[in-house]
Amino acid sequence: MLSPTKGHRLVQEYRDPARLRAAIPHNENLTHLPRLPFIGSLGYAELVSILRRRSRFYSRAERIVIDQLATYLDYKRHRATRRPLPTVNEGPEGP
Repeated sequence: MLSPTKGHRLVQEYRDPARLRAAIPHNENLTHLPRLPFIGSLGYAELVSILRRRSRFYSRAERIVIDQLATYLDYKRHRATRRPLPTVNEGPEGP
């Protein structure tokens, strides 16, 4: 699950195979589920960190899009958590 912050409650709930099956429409058609735990959580900050660490492997156009996506996800994360946005000289960790 991708969300503003890592550790959404649904991830823990859906790690229970019985609860997960109950939430899937027509679950009687499933022969089996993947081995557990196969449901995880990734926060916006973690996604941005991964993309930026791997930026040397991307083309210039891809790096531009990644920078724009990172800016947008930082904005969404800060709005969701009601934390002030960092200034231009600050990173996600602060000054």
